[in-house]
Amino acid sequence: EESNGTLQTTKLVQAQSEQGGLLSLSDVLTRARANDFRLKSLGIQAKAFEAEAKASDFLPDPTLFAAIQSLPTDTFEFDQEPMTQLRVGVRQMFPKGDTLSLREDINQEQVGLQTVKQEAYWIGRKQSIEKAWLEAWFWQQNIELISEDRVFLEQIHEFIQSLYEVGSKDQSDLIGAELELIKLEERLIKARRSFQKNLDSLNTLANETLTSTQLPKKLESFDTSTLTLAKSNDLVSSLQNHPKIRLINQKINIAKSKVNLTEQSLEPSYGVELSYGMRSGDNMDGSSRADFFSAGVSVQYPFFNRGQQSSQISAAKHRQAAIELERSEALEQARFTLKDLANQ
Repeated sequence: EESNGTLQTTKLVQAQSEQGGLLSLSDVLTRARANDFRLKSLGIQAKAFEAEAKASDFLPDPTLFAAIQSLPTDTFEFDQEPMTQLRVGVRQMFPKGDTLSLREDINQEQVGLQTVKQEAYWIGRKQSIEKAWLEAWFWQQNIELISEDRVFLEQIHEFIQSLYEVGSKDQSDLIGAELELIKLEERLIKARRSFQKNLDSLNTLANETLTSTQLPKKLESFDTSTLTLAKSNDLVSSLQNHPKIRLINQKINIAKSKVNLTEQSLEPSYGVELSYGMRSGDNMDGSSRADFFSAGVSVQYPFFNRGQQSSQISAAKHRQAAIELERSEALEQARFTLKDLANQ
């Protein structure tokens, strides 16, 4: 029965190959990229930061006010006293220094960060898919080789059995042939389980159930420029273009902008106030009372909290330095990893 199952499996493989229903690595990568929720989420976050960048380059809303001033409390009549007036106006505060432009720059850098995050994430995801696909390909080839060996061993077993029946072979020879078939069967079961395990991994990584369960017999070409790069003298500068290093560089740029933004707290902030006072009644000489117009400028200067702001600036600089050390570590690890691969 097992032999019939093997023959059916072989025929199924041949039929799928003839129909062109092979599961190529490029197909799996295309489907996985299209179905990856993490990539979609990072793309949406990039749009969110882009919208925030546009929203951050606006002045705060002005304050409108209206007040009745110097109203006499004996009669509450508006035209009784010359100082009584209805005052309306507007106040506008301006952010400190270059706060607005720096906030816009930070959000724009966050847009770039999400884009690089997509590249860095996809590299790791792509490696996992390639590894699972290659493992599945290896076990598929293993199954085919074992199946071929099985046909050969079955022929040997039948031959020894025929000789044993006529007395030309001992029972030990027949048992030995049967043991070899059993060992081969165990190897075949292990290969099938490993093949199915890696197919299940591909389904998980692709976020869908892949219809085809057969892989091409020939391996696809792989980019070996990384190993060539590992042997070059310009390795460190070339690694700067790697998405994982660019991701850290983008974080450093954001940290620098945050340092500049924190330094703006030491700058004074300004405000402008314009108001108009309307009066009723007449002066003692019979002329109508004139309305009032007022304008003023307010300045908020950090006198009492400079120590706190200096500490905040120092903290922002320390965070930037920590990320720079993270980049140095990542470059060193990448350099040694590539050199080890090149020496293998």
